Amino acid sequence: MNISAMQKRHYILLDVLPFVGTLIGLAVLLNTGVQGVDIVGLILMWFVTVVGIELGYHRYFSHRSFEVKPWLKGLLVVFASMGGQGTVIAWATNHIHH
Repeated sequence: MNISAMQKRHYILLDVLPFVGTLIGLAVLLNTGVQGVDIVGLILMWFVTVVGIELGYHRYFSHRSFEVKPWLKGLLVVFASMGGQGTVIAWATNHIHH
C-alpha cells in the first residue's frame, strides 16, 4: 500500500467517520433526549479512560512509577485504549521523547 492510499484510509477512518458518527449521534439525541443512563455511561467511560491513560499509559508504561500484576497491566492497556489515544508503545514513546 502506497503512502497516498494510507493517508486516504487514515483520513476516512479518523476524520470522516467520527464526524459522521457525531452527526448521527446528534440526530438520535434530538429524537430521544438525554436520560440518566446516558449521563452515568458518560461519567463511567470518562473515568475508566482517564484512569487508563493517566495511570496506565502515563505513570506505569512511561515512567514505571509503580509495579502491577500482569492482569492489571492488561486492564490498564484496555482502559487506556478506549480513550482513543493510540497504542501503548506509541503513547509512551512519544511521552518519553517529549
